[in-house]
Amino acid sequence: MVIRHINFDNNIETNWFELLQQYTTQYFDNLPLKKGYSFPPSNLKESIKNTTCIGEVTSFEEIIAFVANCLDTNGLQAASGSHCGYIPGGGLFENAIGNFVTSIGNYYSGVSFASPGAVALENEVLNWVCGIVGYDKNAKGNITSGGSLANLTAITVAKKAKEITSKNIENCCIYLGEHTHHSVLKALKVSGLDEMRIRKIGLNKFLQLDIDKLQQQIEEDLSAGFNPVIIVSSAGTTNAGAIDDLSAINELSNKHSLWHHCDAAYGGFFVLTDDGRNQLNGLAQAHSITLDPHKGLFQSYGSGIVLVKNGELLANTFSEEADYMRDTLSDTFSPSDLSIELSRPFRALPLWVSLKAHGVAKFSEALEEKLQLTAYAYQSLKKMGFIIGPKPQLSVILFRLDDNDKTERLLKSIHNTCSVFLSSTHSSSHLWIRVAILSHRTSKKEVDTLLSFLSEWA
Repeated sequence: MVIRHINFDNNIETNWFELLQQYTTQYFDNLPLKKGYSFPPSNLKESIKNTTCIGEVTSFEEIIAFVANCLDTNGLQAASGSHCGYIPGGGLFENAIGNFVTSIGNYYSGVSFASPGAVALENEVLNWVCGIVGYDKNAKGNITSGGSLANLTAITVAKKAKEITSKNIENCCIYLGEHTHHSVLKALKVSGLDEMRIRKIGLNKFLQLDIDKLQQQIEEDLSAGFNPVIIVSSAGTTNAGAIDDLSAINELSNKHSLWHHCDAAYGGFFVLTDDGRNQLNGLAQAHSITLDPHKGLFQSYGSGIVLVKNGELLANTFSEEADYMRDTLSDTFSPSDLSIELSRPFRALPLWVSLKAHGVAKFSEALEEKLQLTAYAYQSLKKMGFIIGPKPQLSVILFRLDDNDKTERLLKSIHNTCSVFLSSTHSSSHLWIRVAILSHRTSKKEVDTLLSFLSEWA
């Protein structure tokens, strides 16, 4: 029998790398010229359908041209400094290099046996993150695909640690703020904890979870014979960038033996700044924490971190054995022991490459710059006469006109005309426009462009 080997590697040609370099250079040259958001042409779907016959062999030149023409020219420019709508990260070039190397080697970082260097490096990255948030050597963590999976992981550990079962779940209570990220609600659904008594606590005038209302609700539940088990706080809400009073929540958590999970996906890495460290006082006392490197560390999408203060609880929740994996057993925990994932990419390398290429101090300085830009934009909007939300704790500003219809017209004008992209939210029956300053490419130039546009509406 003659078996012909199908070799994919012999298709690699030197000009691919030359074309890739040309594309990358052109992309970064054109990025500052693009709007933060561009509406797609009406025929986009049909155009893609006609251009992308999966069965046909296509040259690399055509592939690159397709990406440039059909992907780079419409929608959200997530890598742009003009993206100030959602919580952006920007995507460092060094992160892309790390992802490229990771994909070439196809490092399997699920178990230490398969790639001991990758797992060791991942653990070192996680140890560094534990250190900056104030966790000690007993903590363990996992690098996930983002904040959603990180929150799901933490909620699942809390379920196990607090011994919530089908027999007692209807009696258990979880406490969330009105601005708690919706990924937490998804996590409750997936983990089966949506059958708990979900208490949405109102906010104070700073749009933080109201501690008095939280305490009152816990006491009412105890009096009614219910079992308070979990509190979810926010260290940087997506809606308004608010940081809950973590120290007060820790006190209630300790007093009533509740699991305190802090969703710091957006705000957690501001501990690298002096002001952020002060505002995040109490973070180290939470039982679990979520952080997103693709936000505060400017990484590409697909990078979240979950930390659990008592790392043994993380291992007890997820660690399993299988006969076919017997060769991989070791006395150290692997990422697959600490998460739901077995097959996973080597997520630590792109982050490590970025940190090593620039040094941590540069990230601290960049985050400090975002806080300064936010303060500048906030004061400018206030002077223009817009109705302004609470003074920003981090880098999100809320502003509006005097009624929702006017605000909606302003929002549409921004989307259609302004080069800087902003988003909107509802709070207390009002429509608010959000300015979210976090991309490493956002500078005073982009902020001034936005302010100049808004001055015509003030």
